[in-house]
Amino acid sequence: MAFESNALAKLQQAFAIQGFDAPNMYWEHGTLWVDTDCESDMNTVVDVLENDVLAPGFKTSINCLKATSTEPWDQWAVDIVEDK
Repeated sequence: MAFESNALAKLQQAFAIQGFDAPNMYWEHGTLWVDTDCESDMNTVVDVLENDVLAPGFKTSINCLKATSTEPWDQWAVDIVEDK
């Protein structure tokens, strides 16, 4: 739980420094879920995770679940994977 809390805190701080509101983000079953339609937000998320949070030898793998009529926003799944 400390890893997830630390990651969210660093992400919130990065968005605040840029002067933007952070998108809705939460961890579930080891995946970070990010609700955003903005690729710039995802660039920030990946940059912070890969440069300020993850240990050497790990990186992110992201996938976008596109908006639907019942959930009209994009949701991104961010998984942590070994950098081979």
